[in-house]
Amino acid sequence: MSEKLEKRILDELLQQLESGALILPTLPEVALRVRDAVGSENVSASQLAKIISIDAALAARILQIANSAMAGGFRRVDTLEQAISRIGSRVLCNIVTSVIMQQMFQSRSDIINRKMRELWAHSATVAAICFSLASSAHLAPDEALLAGLVHDIGALPVLKMAEEYPELTNSNEVIDHLLERLHVQLGTVILETWRFSPELVTAVANHETPTHAGTNGKADYADLVIIANLQTHRAQPQDLSSGYGHGITAFQRLGIKPDEINLELDNRREKIEAVKKLLG
Repeated sequence: MSEKLEKRILDELLQQLESGALILPTLPEVALRVRDAVGSENVSASQLAKIISIDAALAARILQIANSAMAGGFRRVDTLEQAISRIGSRVLCNIVTSVIMQQMFQSRSDIINRKMRELWAHSATVAAICFSLASSAHLAPDEALLAGLVHDIGALPVLKMAEEYPELTNSNEVIDHLLERLHVQLGTVILETWRFSPELVTAVANHETPTHAGTNGKADYADLVIIANLQTHRAQPQDLSSGYGHGITAFQRLGIKPDEINLELDNRREKIEAVKKLLG
């Protein structure tokens, strides 16, 4: 029964994707407005503050981030305009998208909602690790953060469709198989539809590809996500074989030895936990 159900949903999703009928998740309006404003010339902190202040919860979170170590907030700022000036418009755009993405991981089904909460927690952990490693790889931390948060965004259409099938209530195995089969392909399409940067599209398209070769031989955001994603799924250190990381060239491009990744992340643990807390 589960194999038939899985095939039916898989066929339906692929057919809808090919025909353009698949309903993809959309970014909340405030994120789109901030992106459009940042994309225009000479946008001011005051103009961006007016857009963000429409969402009180988002405004409060931006102030919190601006006053955190994540943004170098050693001197407190008290207004949204000051917070935006500190963060900078380009970084702000990525942070706004990152913060409000959590709204998308919700479902009217308790079963699917639990899956979405697990997915968000995993994505937040991956994002925090990417953020912590980005600077040493000469990559933008805010872009790395967003890459980590969106790497599994392709799971959302699968989980939304699963809401329509009561038979899946006790079929976590089927859902997991569907996610494994489709989330990379769907995620790539979603980011292209959202007009995200080619670098982020590459990160989503390759985060499950251990043989990814970087961009022109240099470290890229896909490398960060590959390693961060691997870290969140790996066993406890004492259970690992000596072959951990074999064939994953992202370690070399990031200047990290596979058997030293735990120490690298332990040294960044405070920053990682702080970012995870900010992401909720």
